[in-house]
Amino acid sequence: MHEFGIASDLLEAALVEADRIGGGFPSVIGVRLGGDIGIDLDALQTSFEALVAHRELGDLSLEIEPVPAQCRCECGEVFDVLDLLAVCPICGSCQSERIPGPGLSVSFLEFDEKETPAGR
Repeated sequence: MHEFGIASDLLEAALVEADRIGGGFPSVIGVRLGGDIGIDLDALQTSFEALVAHRELGDLSLEIEPVPAQCRCECGEVFDVLDLLAVCPICGSCQSERIPGPGLSVSFLEFDEKETPAGR
């Protein structure tokens, strides 16, 4: 399950950034997740929660903002793709091109200035 590895990388990146800026302990990690990169949101969330619990990192949470995949139709319309079939809502054509999405990116970190949890 590659979602576990991604969750682990997100957690480590947040902890490194917290150390770097000396801003306290991260309480929320916000990520944007493109719908076209094949990551299961529930598996990512569950993996992250398991890592936080295992490392006794308190109430550290992951907020995921899903970003739908998009296509550009031959008629010029740009539209969100919610399933495997990309049908233009304007002209009905299936002749469209995928627009590269945002992938996975950390959009924000919130910090708690209280003591660092015991597992840290």
